[in-house]
Amino acid sequence: MIDIFKEYCKGGLEKTEAERKLRGTEPMEIYMAEMDLIAQGYGTAELSRISELYVQLIESEHLEINKTLDRGHPISKLMVEHDNLLAFIQSLMGISDDIKHDTVHRLKILDIVVKNLFELEKHIQREERIIFKRLRAQGLEGRAILLAEEHCDIRVHRKRLKYLVDNHDDCHETFTVIDDILYMLRFHTFIENDLLYPVALNSIKDWERVSAESDDIGYCEFLPLPEY
Repeated sequence: MIDIFKEYCKGGLEKTEAERKLRGTEPMEIYMAEMDLIAQGYGTAELSRISELYVQLIESEHLEINKTLDRGHPISKLMVEHDNLLAFIQSLMGISDDIKHDTVHRLKILDIVVKNLFELEKHIQREERIIFKRLRAQGLEGRAILLAEEHCDIRVHRKRLKYLVDNHDDCHETFTVIDDILYMLRFHTFIENDLLYPVALNSIKDWERVSAESDDIGYCEFLPLPEY
């Protein structure tokens, strides 16, 4: 599998052929292969390109997990927050340009966007301090390292967005920053749902302790956008 990933990255293998060779691959196999590539110096750009190959192969993993997991399971709660976040993103993408350029409506929307992005911190903290920590302890940090880096990028963009909103700065830049965050989050949640979480479920054993630690941090309550 590693050779397939490398060859595809170098442009020596067509996407359709690479996908054919990877058919039937399990998330854990992909995760371990990525760990080897990271150890060899592959970074976010290369792994983003590699992930193009297995998007369709594992995109239904979280649906299968949702069928079997108890609603109170820590991973189930993370996935529900992803669903709520993606629903919010979808509604945000449907906002018309007329509303964006209406000052009153725009400020209401931006206030909710900023609040939801800061509310997301609880979700991020549960991943980093509980799930990622346990994967690292088992030598399975791999993609979790890059996901933590993406969390840092999300925080940087979030801070910039709050500054723009608080200071009523350039409307174009404000929505450009939002678009950048939305793009990051959509791909980020896919990797977590369909690659990281299945690996975590197969590797972590002390779920009662994970649940207690998660309760201590708390859970996200995202605000809906106003209707116009």
